[in-house]
Amino acid sequence: MSAATSQQQDEKAKINERRRMFWMLLILWVGIGWLDLQGLVLGRSSPISALYILVVIPAAIVFGRTGLVTAIVAVVAMYHFTNDKRGITSYTEPEIMRLAFILVAGVAVERVSRDRERIRQALEKLQLETRVREDLTHMLVHDLRTPLTGIITSLQTLQMGILGELDKDQQEMIDFAVADGQRLLEMVNQILDVAKLEAREMKLRLEPVDLCELAESALRVVKPLADESGIKLKQSCNGVRLNVDQDLMRRVLVNLLGNAVKFTPKDGEVSVETAPAEDGMAHLVVRDTGYGIPESDLQRIFDKYAQVKGQKKAGPSTGLGLTFCRLAVNAHGGRIWAESELGKGTQMHILLPLRGPEEHQPAPSGSRN
Repeated sequence: MSAATSQQQDEKAKINERRRMFWMLLILWVGIGWLDLQGLVLGRSSPISALYILVVIPAAIVFGRTGLVTAIVAVVAMYHFTNDKRGITSYTEPEIMRLAFILVAGVAVERVSRDRERIRQALEKLQLETRVREDLTHMLVHDLRTPLTGIITSLQTLQMGILGELDKDQQEMIDFAVADGQRLLEMVNQILDVAKLEAREMKLRLEPVDLCELAESALRVVKPLADESGIKLKQSCNGVRLNVDQDLMRRVLVNLLGNAVKFTPKDGEVSVETAPAEDGMAHLVVRDTGYGIPESDLQRIFDKYAQVKGQKKAGPSTGLGLTFCRLAVNAHGGRIWAESELGKGTQMHILLPLRGPEEHQPAPSGSRN
């Protein structure tokens, strides 16, 4: 079924629903008028005409301002008609107050209904724009990956000298091009992985993994960057084993360690530590002696494209690194949060279930609470 056909059917259903509501309100209006004509009263001597509010309010909600005006005119006309038939030539103060209350209630409900509809339409428009933007981004990024992989492969062929030896300057330029191409490919893959994790389309390949070995492999990846920056790397693990997707969790640790190295000054220290497991959970901490994160930003650093105020940018970034970490940890049934103090460094805490995500539901992440 096409989108246009579906929209036409929705519009037709709305028209039919409004038509049914119109006839229902008309019958209710006539029924209340007939009961009022009989001089019936509700409990405690309240006249049956008080029920006209059941006509005015639904008309205001369903048909808006036009429905409200029409309903008020119809109610006043019926009220006058029934009084005239009963020989009442003048309105009493309670009757005037009753009609005024119905009028004010109808106007208030119509305004609230109108504002609510305006907010609903704005929200639907925003959701549509967000969905279109994300779909377009996903499509562009997905289409970028194939040619980018081809470019990197071609450059690596030159880098290895398969097509002939390169001089020093040529080799240096090719090395830079390969490194930047791989960094760009990693950013593209990160955008796609975040989209898959958000849509819960990424399947985890769970296997028993030693947490020390996982930390060691992540430290090896970031060691060249740490050596270049003069930052000391440390590890303190207790050999906890747990069921995780090894590649995914290694990337989480590489992201956290990479951020720690980037935002730690020269001669600083970055470490990975494991705390004793409690309640079937393994506790992993990535610490640094860097600049720290303002307390006001701790709540949002795991959000998409979040930037920490006053912190230097260290190279190009998608702004999705910590978002990826949060989604990956949550997919394992774990939790991630940050603790920091300006000038004294940051600690990234991860809790992961030892037996895998089946026994644990993902918990909200962000700052510790």
